Amino acid sequence: MEMKERLKNLLCQSSCNGSNSLKQLQVENARLKERYEMMQKKEVSLELKLGLPKSSTRGSTSLNLDRGSSSKSSLEIQNPMMLVAGLAATEELLKLFRDESLWVKSQLNRRLVLEKNYEDVFPRVDHFNGAKTHVESSKDSQMLKIGATHLVEMFLDSEKWANLFPTIVNKAETIKVLERDSSQNQSGALLLMHGEMHVLSPLVKPRQFYFLRYCVQVEAGIWVIADVSYDYLKEDGPHSSFWRFPSGCMIQQISNETSKVSWIEHVEVDLKIQTHSMYRDIVNNAIAFGAERWLMELRRIGERCVITLPEGKRCVMKLAHQVLKEFSKNLTMSSKSDLPQYIADTDDSGVRFSIRKNRNLFLSNDPFIVIVASSVSLPLPSHTVFDFLRDPARRFEWDKFCDGNPWHEIAHISTGTHPNHYVSIIQPLVSPPKDGVKIIQECFIDPLGSYVVYSPLNTQELNMAINGHDLSNVSLIIPSGFLISEDSKSLSKDSKSRGSLLTVAFQMHMPAPLITNFESAADASNALMTTVVQSIKHALLSGSELK
Repeated sequence: MEMKERLKNLLCQSSCNGSNSLKQLQVENARLKERYEMMQKKEVSLELKLGLPKSSTRGSTSLNLDRGSSSKSSLEIQNPMMLVAGLAATEELLKLFRDESLWVKSQLNRRLVLEKNYEDVFPRVDHFNGAKTHVESSKDSQMLKIGATHLVEMFLDSEKWANLFPTIVNKAETIKVLERDSSQNQSGALLLMHGEMHVLSPLVKPRQFYFLRYCVQVEAGIWVIADVSYDYLKEDGPHSSFWRFPSGCMIQQISNETSKVSWIEHVEVDLKIQTHSMYRDIVNNAIAFGAERWLMELRRIGERCVITLPEGKRCVMKLAHQVLKEFSKNLTMSSKSDLPQYIADTDDSGVRFSIRKNRNLFLSNDPFIVIVASSVSLPLPSHTVFDFLRDPARRFEWDKFCDGNPWHEIAHISTGTHPNHYVSIIQPLVSPPKDGVKIIQECFIDPLGSYVVYSPLNTQELNMAINGHDLSNVSLIIPSGFLISEDSKSLSKDSKSRGSLLTVAFQMHMPAPLITNFESAADASNALMTTVVQSIKHALLSGSELK
């Protein structure tokens, strides 16, 4: 109850706009207090029914759970503890948003990071049994073209939340709705969730979290959504090698269609998780998973939602979004793929590939689809590589599908205010076949890098999209693409060296005879990747002193 009083005081301090906000907070706090006391009574009742000692749920936020029939009653027992954890996370997050003295600009990239005195205010808990860890922190804010109430509603729906961040959130699931406010403001909602965050490179391990998400309206038009890790499946140690300290966002309604969103990310990582040297600085300096990237992705998706387009172009844009989602999901190259993964160590980064079944044989009779990916470094600025790879006139220099012929753009759909955010349809410049394959391609930029993602598309599918048919669930998508990031040497503003990291990922159909010989399939994939990478290097570096 002390925790609730502290939160109440903090919320009341932030509501300086008049008696209405204060009264609203007092009503909310009274409701939470009543609900908390009811859960305490239910906890005691469940302990008696299950024959558990009362001390079993005190002084600990972790029980040995499984996700079978017993987990429901176990979660019921933990409800009071989870509410306390959600309230504590909200209290800490509000303090981090309001107290500027806890933040300092990084000497490396001038982004905001937590000051060393943070631990004097919020003493750190050891979640990794004494193991060495690394902490990432970041803070940023943006004006977004998304209404505040709409944004809050999407954050409390795991599917919609994942759809807002296709390049960051690979998987999302609401395990249990612990509290759901019946009013439209969603204040007091508490969810237990699972999420997997990733970077679009096979060299960076995905981050899995079980976490609580607590939403509270701190005053009229302002919401705080706080996330904090929770040991949902803890046995002898943490379920994950990553721990999310109180993180999340403050959403302020500016108008019905505009909001200001401030974001904080604060994560602890077990150092046994070694990120590949090519991406280590990008990850460790909170660029890959930092607040700025979350907000830029949210801004990009928000601009897509409000842009005025004819229905046909909007359907093409939706199809491009589906291509991006499939590309992001496949590039994670999860260990739960249909068949084992294989790593061909052709250089320090290696070529990764995995195989999945072709679930739609309409496009190809080949029963399998191979996903092959690799990351390499290039001694060129990232914008130079990006401009080359998105140019249809130069596509034939690296894409064997072009048969040495230039392609050109036949449709261009802007998806936001940035000139490099767009969807295009491209086809051969000379003698394009009437019913032949075209390519749908999306380009955009975020703090991690530049993206070029594309998929073949036959004329019939394209005409269906242009005529307004919803193709968002089309199963014929075989996406491939590129992510181009600045390398670690380019992170410092004082650096004169401007290199880039290029992640290349392809999907291709493969016949059954080749799949039966797994090493042959791996060799074929490796040969394709090597050829494409060498073609890109030759096109960009030929005649250059950097060669």
